[in-house]
Amino acid sequence: MYERRDGVRQPPASGPRRRPSRRSGDEWVVGGTLIPAVVILLGLLAIPLWKVFGPRDFRPPDASASSQAGGQPASSLPNPLQGILPAIGDKSARLPEVMSFAKPAQPFPPSGSVISYQDLTGQKTAGFSIDTSGTGAVLHAIKVEEWNTQRPVLVTFVPGGSLAKVEVPLGIYRIKIASGDTWYGLDDLFGPGTRVQTAEKPLQFYAEGNTITGHTLYLQSVGGGNRFPTAEAARKEF
Repeated sequence: MYERRDGVRQPPASGPRRRPSRRSGDEWVVGGTLIPAVVILLGLLAIPLWKVFGPRDFRPPDASASSQAGGQPASSLPNPLQGILPAIGDKSARLPEVMSFAKPAQPFPPSGSVISYQDLTGQKTAGFSIDTSGTGAVLHAIKVEEWNTQRPVLVTFVPGGSLAKVEVPLGIYRIKIASGDTWYGLDDLFGPGTRVQTAEKPLQFYAEGNTITGHTLYLQSVGGGNRFPTAEAARKEF
């Protein structure tokens, strides 16, 4: 047998025969020995052998374990903060509430001061007393509105532990009570911590003959409740 070299036919060199292997074009080179083949084979088998016999803590993750049937990714471990942090939707819903903290607090109006929404000139009035001696240091804004039309009549302010007396025109009214610790004005009331209660039955101020009938409202602490039935309401409903 002859090797082809530069187009000249020459007898093969003495010694053991070597198997040529194709590299590129028409060039031929002598193939390697058995040892490189064994090294390559061991290299190819290294990863499967490591997965089987290697320490479990250091084995590479199996791609099949990271997915469920149907190609869906496996569920991740539970987040330990999930039960602590609020949901994004909850935070977005309360954004206006949180922003109210950024507004400066205002001095609470004097006890018994009144903001009137109707002209009371020439109208008969009846006495309306608010006793907050059982509410501690909590501040209160009391709103009087017409029972049927919900038109506001007046708002008065009473700090806890005091007694205020105002005059309201004769009529049938709904009483609303906003309570809290820090006053931010009529728009924000007591901020996110505002508690609003709405009377579930009307208060009627009326005249019978020469007698004019008014009312006294006794406010108690949260645990004690009020002397007349109320329902919790949102701050915007004040």
